[in-house]
Amino acid sequence: MKHYRRSCAWLLLLLALLAGCSQRTPYPPDSVVVIQAANGGALDIPGPLGTASFFFPPGVLTADTEVQGAVVDEPLPPPGGDIIQIGPSYFVGPACLTEGDRIVSGGQVNITLPYTDASLPAGRPEQDLTVIFFDKGSETWSVVPSTVNQASNIVNASFGTMCIFAIGSTTGTPDAFNIDFNSLPTTIVQGEMAELSWDVNSLTGRNIETITLLEGRNGDGIPLETFEDIGSVSTIGTFDVTPSSTTEYTLRVSDGTSTQTSRVTVNVLPNIVTDAIGPDVFRFAVPAIAEPGTFSFSVREGTLNYSLRIGSPDIIVIPDDDDRDSTVVPGDIKDIEFEVTCREAADETIDIFSPNFGVVGSFRVICFVPPGTLSITPDFNDATSPINAVAVVQGNDNDVNQSVNLSTGSTVDLELPSGNYTITFPNATDANGTTLSPTSSMQTVFVPPDGVARIAVSYFD
Repeated sequence: MKHYRRSCAWLLLLLALLAGCSQRTPYPPDSVVVIQAANGGALDIPGPLGTASFFFPPGVLTADTEVQGAVVDEPLPPPGGDIIQIGPSYFVGPACLTEGDRIVSGGQVNITLPYTDASLPAGRPEQDLTVIFFDKGSETWSVVPSTVNQASNIVNASFGTMCIFAIGSTTGTPDAFNIDFNSLPTTIVQGEMAELSWDVNSLTGRNIETITLLEGRNGDGIPLETFEDIGSVSTIGTFDVTPSSTTEYTLRVSDGTSTQTSRVTVNVLPNIVTDAIGPDVFRFAVPAIAEPGTFSFSVREGTLNYSLRIGSPDIIVIPDDDDRDSTVVPGDIKDIEFEVTCREAADETIDIFSPNFGVVGSFRVICFVPPGTLSITPDFNDATSPINAVAVVQGNDNDVNQSVNLSTGSTVDLELPSGNYTITFPNATDANGTTLSPTSSMQTVFVPPDGVARIAVSYFD
């Protein structure tokens, strides 16, 4: 019997250990989230350079799954080759989630990894960052096709297996120059001039031999000017340009061993002059459904192709079919007919937009909620006048807070913004100093837009 009990105990212990191992992650989790397969969800892992995010779209998991994430706290083999790892490695588990197992066949998880400017290696262009994936079986890293958002300092990618990821730089050759290439201004009107300026420094100590300014991209550009035999590791220059249309310029720098380019774009707007003729502000009461409006304008110079550009979710402006994409020539007067739907109070500018020339005019659409009226009728019964009585009106949806005097035989009408109000009635006194109490010391009421809300109150001694 004792032998049997010992065998059962050992068996139960073994099963418990196996059950624990099946959920064990190789790294202490920093984040744990249960993601429903049907709805999808995100696992966020905080790290020293920011928060890494792994988004599982709806349907990408084969079943509801507890997903764990951690910053890897043990050294891993370096990527090797020309890849340099930047920042920490991130683990997604508890066991690696593989395509065809916990991830549906063909499923992809969206990966967002953060970095900082300070974490970038010297001489490595930011645009060459990429997500890299570590295969635990072969203990090797591989590059995942990625995009870099330099404004937000993040690298994005999609992959079908979840395990260990990091950011890497795949540039094999460091920059030979630091190139600061700019245009002032960056946008001009036809006929105006922009000044291109540059400040170039050698990062290798070698002398700069040539700087070539090209109109267009490097390789396809037309040389505008070449500065040769500079013989200096630093150079500053300027060049004036008057492009007739939006143009990209390339600065190509060489020291005889290395060649590097930088680009800048000068945006050119046409010499278009528009004159507003009709009203440029339109007001509609909420809710407004398919309310008509017309904006008129003319062009004094240039030929204009245009359409309306609307970006507000609170206002829907639908131009007439003939006004969706129209042409205006000098001397024409154009009436833009449109319909407006106001969902809620808003004040938006609607641009007259040309794909070639940008915004050439605009008008405003204002959606407003009309006010309503609160009507208060007091009844003091047989009390002796004059009566000293007030009502305090407070807005529940706005900052209205005002007191109004009440008198015998008089109804008080207040114009108020539409919304919910609480009206408080303190005790009153008559001419003899008798205290008068209201039947209800507090009432709530909704004042409808462009409507009347009526309440009554009676006082007794």
